[in-house]
Amino acid sequence: PFAMERLTTLPSPRLQRWLPLLLVLGYVGLVEWLWGWDTILAAWRAMPPATLALGAGLMGVSYAVRAWRLVDYFPAVARGRFPLMLRLTLQHNLFNHLLPARSGELSFPLLMKRWFDVPWATATAALLWLRLLDLHTLLAIGLLALGRAWLPAGWWGPALALWLALPVAAWLGHGPLRRRVERLRSPRLRETGLRALAGLREDGTAFLRSWAFTWGNWAVKLGVLIAVLGQLLPLPLPRLALAVTSGELTSVLPLHAPGGIGTYEAGVVAGLAGAAPLSAAAAAAINLHLFLLTLAALTGLLALLPWPAPRPAP
Repeated sequence: PFAMERLTTLPSPRLQRWLPLLLVLGYVGLVEWLWGWDTILAAWRAMPPATLALGAGLMGVSYAVRAWRLVDYFPAVARGRFPLMLRLTLQHNLFNHLLPARSGELSFPLLMKRWFDVPWATATAALLWLRLLDLHTLLAIGLLALGRAWLPAGWWGPALALWLALPVAAWLGHGPLRRRVERLRSPRLRETGLRALAGLREDGTAFLRSWAFTWGNWAVKLGVLIAVLGQLLPLPLPRLALAVTSGELTSVLPLHAPGGIGTYEAGVVAGLAGAAPLSAAAAAAINLHLFLLTLAALTGLLALLPWPAPRPAP
């Protein structure tokens, strides 16, 4: 019993505060020991600056699409305030990379409440729905790219159709769920439930637009990452797509170190298994992650600087 108590005891608050930094330092030291940072970063010196600039610019387009998705999702408070929503998107992205265990997601409802006066429950419900759309779209892209090779003959088409129908089914169930919540006897539960459901758009056209924005964002982002990884490690397009998709899927893990260091690289390396030597795959995965982290840090820090005063809500 004493041993079990010791095993189930959480780390001290001091250790919890320092653990993320210790993990980052351990990662830096491990890379230096196994490969050396000079060797890892040498790949960037061989890459044409124009290629890097184009990749960074297209990632900026991806950030803008995410911001437009939010403007369209909250038209009552965000219409005509795209710069402020872009700033929120960049800060949210930065905190997601900096903070461990998905705690950076909390910045979204906080900023939506502070800058757009959107209730916490509404913003959280919207974020959950949009994250589910992100995950669904990412897996759908993987199925499009690799389903023919993985699934038995004749299964790919029906599997893809069934998968693409899931968000529609979820949206169709929104109305009956709302009516059930409205009939709850407890005023507190009824109010909380309706606030949470307020984060889901009832308009079918708005739902389709949010889905289209999601596909646009991931098409641009994955395209950029595939191109960058192809510069680092020339391989066939399907294998590059698998590596990038598996790396991005690690971002939905409930627990990870700050920036996803280690888990993101593991996902990319898993997607490259058998197609490249382990050392070369790991080096490419580290550099691909550095590309993402650098852009998130630069744009996030830019978003933390003072911007012109936002326009008042219409």
